[in-house]
Amino acid sequence: MDADQKIEELADGSSVSHGIRTSVFDPRDFGAKGDGLAKDTAAIQRAIDECSRFGGGRVVLSRGRFLSGMVSLKDGVDLHIDASAVLLGSEDDADFPTNAPSAILDPCKTCRGRTTALVVADGCRNVALTGRGRIDCNGMAYVQLSNSRGYGYENEGNAGDDAKPLGDDEWVNWRYRRIPGKLGPPRMVLFAGCQDVLVEDVSLVNPAAGWGYWVTGCERVVFERAKVLANPDMPNNDGIHLNASTDISISNCRIVAGDDAIVVRCNNRPFRDGLNRVCERVTVSNCQLTSHANAIRIGWLNDGVVRNCVFTNLAVTDSACGIGIDLPPFEKGMDDYGREASLYENLVFSTIVMDRVYSSPVRFDITGEEATRMEAIRAITFSDIRARAYKFPDLRAGGGRAVEDVVFRGCAFTRCADGAFPGDWRQKGAAYWWNEGREDFPGLKGVRYEGCTFTDEAAKRAPSTDSFE
Repeated sequence: MDADQKIEELADGSSVSHGIRTSVFDPRDFGAKGDGLAKDTAAIQRAIDECSRFGGGRVVLSRGRFLSGMVSLKDGVDLHIDASAVLLGSEDDADFPTNAPSAILDPCKTCRGRTTALVVADGCRNVALTGRGRIDCNGMAYVQLSNSRGYGYENEGNAGDDAKPLGDDEWVNWRYRRIPGKLGPPRMVLFAGCQDVLVEDVSLVNPAAGWGYWVTGCERVVFERAKVLANPDMPNNDGIHLNASTDISISNCRIVAGDDAIVVRCNNRPFRDGLNRVCERVTVSNCQLTSHANAIRIGWLNDGVVRNCVFTNLAVTDSACGIGIDLPPFEKGMDDYGREASLYENLVFSTIVMDRVYSSPVRFDITGEEATRMEAIRAITFSDIRARAYKFPDLRAGGGRAVEDVVFRGCAFTRCADGAFPGDWRQKGAAYWWNEGREDFPGLKGVRYEGCTFTDEAAKRAPSTDSFE
């Protein structure tokens, strides 16, 4: 039986899932080997294409290791990775094209200048990544050890002006760096301009010094019981990076990241249509987060509107920072920036436990430079946060920038002595950058504390209970 006859048989022989008739396609029927040696990219792509052509269904990887370069999801397709299977990323740069077309994004305006990923969904409807198997991105093939005493620094880890990054890579306090000249995929899974997306149960492991999931310009996206398990000593490994998207749910997930574990932004510059979207109605709940940067980061440079988001019932451990709100200055060579004044409002962070946080549990880093445009940061609530960290909340804004109605309510912050952390904690990612000075209490106007406690184990002070501006 040839492949075309097999396709017709698969289209007729459907399975039933949740009362819906669903066609099932096996890439082996299109020539996949699943031996981890032969490249199965073309066979997986053919299975996806035919599945979509016949009205959608499920493409199932099972019983093997399927070596692949970039594959593109299509409307109605659930790429299901069975517990017995691995989708293994290729270590060959040629399998991740530099000129991958996108109807949604202008690659020249995206971070690292490419719309490439291991799995891409571009303008798709009703797509999914499911199953208890793994997406192994083969990340160690794209990095090498930084060969200096201070990881990325040529001196002993001093982050001051005399620190010189190794080579042409800007990631200077992670144990690994990208191999010069080896591109690798800039992100592992890309959902661009998609509607009705599900990521369920899948484990994404060993990302290749690039973002795990980039969800940009999407509507109605659900992450349920997903895992992103990166080596946190590897640079630029964001876990789930949300941008300019609405109605997003991330629940019961485990994320370990070298860079930010969860990012919420609204950078509209990369979109071809020129529209200014907002990012709103994002909920993150019942997740476990570890990051050598921010466990949660809101915003970036000229990012537009982020509003109406809730983060609740979270456990943050072994992270450089718990929650960061960032408006950085523009730096020469930066390719990841937006075109609008930033507005962050109606954000709620509640019932969050943090332990072994290597800088601040909550950090505002707001530059005063004119090129960084800010409309407002307002109506942000932090409640029932229990944090053990190197510092208290560290809220800074330059150039007279004001925040409005930021409330900490019923929180307990403990500033720990150095002995509470691993011996090499200063070398863990961004922690070194964010520990210039140690402040007792923040004094930013527009911030108030109600019923919060501050315990200073480092100074052996007694607990204080205060409400103050």
